[in-house]
Amino acid sequence: MPIQALGPFRQPRERPQQAESQSAWSSWTKPPVAAAVILFPTPLLLDPVSFTQLHKRALQTPHLPAAALPLHASRCYSTHPPNAKLNLPIEYGSTPLLAHSADAVQKNLEIPAEVRNGATKKMNLFQAVNDALGTALGEDESVVVFGEDVAFGGVFRCTMKLAETHGTERVFNTPLSEQGILGFGIGLAAEGMRPVAEIQFADYVYPAFDQIVNEAAKMRFRDGTNGRGAGGLTVRMPCGGVGHGALYHSQSPESLFTHVPGVRVIMPRSPIQAKGLLLSAIRCNDPCIFMEPKILYRAAVEQVPVASYELPLSKAEVLKEGSNVTVISYGQPLYYCIEAIRQIEAQRPDVSIELIDLRTVHPFDRETVFESVKKTGRVMIVHEAYTTAGIASEVAAAVQENPDTFNRLEAPVRRVAGWDIHNSLAFERFHLPDITRVYDNIKRFKEQIDLITELPPLAVRRLPRPRHAAATGCATHHCLLQDRRNAYLSQQDCIVSMSQLETVASFIEGAPPGELADVVADIKTLTASSPNLVSQLGPAFQKYNEEQLITVKLPGSSQFVLVSEHNNLGDGRYYDVESSSSFAFDHATQKASAVQSHTIEGAQAELTHSTLKTLGTYISEHFPSAAYGVYPIEADSKVAIIIVANKYSPNNFWNGRWRSVYTFDPSSSLLEGTIKVDVHYYEDGNVRLQTKKPVSVSISSGTGAGIAKEISSTERKYQEELNKGFVSLSEGAFKGLRRQLPITRQKIEWDKVTGYRLGQDIGGGSSKR
Repeated sequence: MPIQALGPFRQPRERPQQAESQSAWSSWTKPPVAAAVILFPTPLLLDPVSFTQLHKRALQTPHLPAAALPLHASRCYSTHPPNAKLNLPIEYGSTPLLAHSADAVQKNLEIPAEVRNGATKKMNLFQAVNDALGTALGEDESVVVFGEDVAFGGVFRCTMKLAETHGTERVFNTPLSEQGILGFGIGLAAEGMRPVAEIQFADYVYPAFDQIVNEAAKMRFRDGTNGRGAGGLTVRMPCGGVGHGALYHSQSPESLFTHVPGVRVIMPRSPIQAKGLLLSAIRCNDPCIFMEPKILYRAAVEQVPVASYELPLSKAEVLKEGSNVTVISYGQPLYYCIEAIRQIEAQRPDVSIELIDLRTVHPFDRETVFESVKKTGRVMIVHEAYTTAGIASEVAAAVQENPDTFNRLEAPVRRVAGWDIHNSLAFERFHLPDITRVYDNIKRFKEQIDLITELPPLAVRRLPRPRHAAATGCATHHCLLQDRRNAYLSQQDCIVSMSQLETVASFIEGAPPGELADVVADIKTLTASSPNLVSQLGPAFQKYNEEQLITVKLPGSSQFVLVSEHNNLGDGRYYDVESSSSFAFDHATQKASAVQSHTIEGAQAELTHSTLKTLGTYISEHFPSAAYGVYPIEADSKVAIIIVANKYSPNNFWNGRWRSVYTFDPSSSLLEGTIKVDVHYYEDGNVRLQTKKPVSVSISSGTGAGIAKEISSTERKYQEELNKGFVSLSEGAFKGLRRQLPITRQKIEWDKVTGYRLGQDIGGGSSKR
């Protein structure tokens, strides 16, 4: 029976029938393993006589002693070096990514309160998958589970006892045909069932690729109004490396499915996540690819709620907050990331790193990613799959295509992923990302942070009072010359004797609309010698947020609510009348949390609600996007009305904010307040336009409708005046200013400002051209 060799190598001689020895082995001419491809005829293709001869010959072949093999061949499983300091085995029993107690489960606010506060059970990941499947089968008769060896419990025991509990008509085995398994599942889903098809290993899914891409994903688009689709289909498959999976038991093909519209791709990191996300996938009306990191099946153990619950799809989770670097991952590599982060932060307490679990890798949660990158300015994505065209590539492209995140980047986006080579048995651990690779790439960011901290400390300079002001209608426009991201000062004078904290606080309070993150980043750069200074700016952040009427989304809500002095409950909590809720607000991160029920009562409650209702009509008609609120104030004797609208356009180099705040006194029927407009232009220079218009008018009716009508009339007239004034300014002084503003990346030396052309025009002096 010949052994055929492909390539330029010689036909190997027949293995000698000698005693087991090093010389016997070395005398057998064998082509290099890495370069030759050997084809062996399989027993199924042999006649009985040939198969018998092959079997006898195999029994006569001497076994090779381990000592005769080179080191890389004798050690089939790659392990960590004996003296390793970073690449040590993951301590799953203590990692913060797992809920090791029922108290830890109760902190997961994504799980409904009645579930997370109820009974829990210690489960590993395959048991959590089993629990989710059992729950789905028990609650929905349309759910069926099938695949190779599924009725026997599956190779990873994920379907143990399901057939006995729910019957062999709903949990059953299939032939060894991945294409058939998926085709059968798609047919069931098209008829209204919710099939859960198991592919025994993700490495074997490729024969079914056509069924997923051309049938499951496209059926709803193809059938149109006929209403048929494969939305109830869930495809489970174990994936990823385990240290000895080699070519056909270690692949992570998730990115192949992310190129297909109409399919969700999900990968959990823990038992709690596996149960909640799998139940969501089964109940989802989109075809879902549910990929389970098989190395976590028994390694990841935590307390899991016994009751049924779902976790949101296409919603990332911030596992650890930070301010200097954003690390994004999913599945098993998250455990490497958290350990690398721990090592970095232990060495540098002044560096904090944010860790995000995508959970659903397609379509992924862009909002959470973008918000984090806007905060940190540095981002790295980690996954096991090949680097080229992986999930990291798509996340990196999205970050750089978004104007807000691109402008915020302080360094190129980094990717840490599997190398673009096939996974070998002996070197699997070297092929996949590990703690050291994550650590080294974060350290490169840290070196950039170190370079920034070498800049000199903040120098306080006296700024000249701007003299270029133009009056338009009822408003006065103050054009404030500023060096963007270095001197955001709303005050016209900066006193040299001010303390550093007071100076930095004035930077915060004078930040232009939508640019607070830039100001904070520059403050950290300029005050590197005082790393704790930013943590002392709580009052400045609160003053800025309340004066600028910052808007924030409550957890689980898409509607914006306001932060102002008028709805401040104290102790960092604010309330919203329309949603009848209160919330905690972090002024430094501008995030809301701890939402509770809160209703208003008192003399002005009825007027507050009626004004809020009628004001909503005006807002929706006149503002593309705005937030508003009505609140009883001054011991329930008056009512405050607030409107704020933000427009950020970094592509066109400007950001703006409209703020109007009114107070209505029912006893005198007097409506008083102020309208403010703040716009910052920074293309080829920096110009800031600020307007302020006082309002005082008597309202005869004193009802919510009357208040809204008067506000609408007043603001409409003011907008018309403002537009006329702005057109005049843009044709004259504004264009002149933009042409003459110095274009520089350096701080302006204000004591030499008359040397600039603009300085000459403002100061009346002469300058050299």
